[in-house]
Amino acid sequence: MSIHSFAQEFDKQNIYYQALKSHFEYIEEQHGKRPDLWRMASIYYIEEDFITTKGFPDFVDKNKIQVLSLSDIKEKTKNKKSINLLAVRPAQWEEGKVIINVIEFSVSRKGNNYSYLNLMDGTSYQIIYNSNTKQYSLIPIK
Repeated sequence: MSIHSFAQEFDKQNIYYQALKSHFEYIEEQHGKRPDLWRMASIYYIEEDFITTKGFPDFVDKNKIQVLSLSDIKEKTKNKKSINLLAVRPAQWEEGKVIINVIEFSVSRKGNNYSYLNLMDGTSYQIIYNSNTKQYSLIPIK
């Protein structure tokens, strides 16, 4: 787990932060429709990625998050426990579009072998650049 020794304002316009924020909005919307199928967590574990999660704050809006390194995941999955983990994947080029995927996994471990079970299709967002405002935005695509 990384701890920052100095206070620094996180750029909430960060495209990966925005993708995770949009994913939480999707979860909240689904929970509102089907609370029997969708639950809201008290804390969301996020898989550490040096491209997508660097410097993430402790909250995304009102959702508490904790970015977990591999050693954190190892600790949380000891004694055959499993955890739910969100992964914010780096932007990639797909069919002529720049896409960011947010995927939810259940992670378990047996010895040094990790098992990632995809819990849902996740959410995907196309990155759009507005040359007039000089800002990026996300369009949900699934």
